[in-house]
Amino acid sequence: MTIRDRESGWVCAPVALTLLLRLVPGYLFLTAGINKIQNGWLSGGGLRPTLEGFISSGQPFDWYRSFLQDTVLGNETTFAHLLVIGEVAVGGLLLIGFLVRPASLVGIFLCLNYLCAKGSALVGFNVESLFLVILATCLLVNPGRSLGVDGYLYDRLRLPAWFI
Repeated sequence: MTIRDRESGWVCAPVALTLLLRLVPGYLFLTAGINKIQNGWLSGGGLRPTLEGFISSGQPFDWYRSFLQDTVLGNETTFAHLLVIGEVAVGGLLLIGFLVRPASLVGIFLCLNYLCAKGSALVGFNVESLFLVILATCLLVNPGRSLGVDGYLYDRLRLPAWFI
């Protein structure tokens, strides 16, 4: 079974492949956010030790280190809430296939921040780089149309393709 674009009639991608593209990162983002909630990140218990560990080991890029020290650690509770809400929202939206393109953009933003905090390069293998590739593919292919809410909205409500 494949996805066919309603305007051009082109076959876009196999359903199973696009479904996996959104379900795997969706599950991983959602479980990461839930684990942070269970480990007390919303009450101020997880972000500071994590970032201080990165900073003390010299991992973050120099230009990003000052942002972490001055802005993020100074507003730890706000950034912990943003991180947890972002991970849970991206994971949940990818799992149900709703607003996959905006969720992919937020996921890419989160992954880029993880890369900068860890000082990881974009080249070479690391989980964040893999997620960047997967989420960029989700942004281009929009797997929410395969067995997701986006597919329903696209077919029934005739919303524009760039929106969902």
